[in-house]
Amino acid sequence: MTLQTELGTRYGLSSGDVELFYGAGLAYTFRAPQLFAMADGEVTPGHYPSGLTTVMAELIGSSEMRGEQAGRHVFEALLGVGYSVTDAVELRAAYQFPVGGRRDIDYSTILSAIYHF
Repeated sequence: MTLQTELGTRYGLSSGDVELFYGAGLAYTFRAPQLFAMADGEVTPGHYPSGLTTVMAELIGSSEMRGEQAGRHVFEALLGVGYSVTDAVELRAAYQFPVGGRRDIDYSTILSAIYHF
């Protein structure tokens, strides 16, 4: 299980706006059944072994500290899964949605294919 956090600020160079952003993510990784084996039947070697699966949840927020929208707070959540097909190819899918009344996004689905080289 992995916990990841972030905290930082953004500054508008021309507007002078200041935004505080923050987030936390929790991931659980486990070895699921391998979908593809090498020709000799061995497990694929590499940094990301085939079958490695990660389930993740994130909560992301931002607060306007200075500017036209000072006092505005926005929160989003993301639920996702990643699966290592081979030692170099990973597939990921996630669902992102707003939390609370104010929002910068609508609901979204994120699909990605990653090649590690």
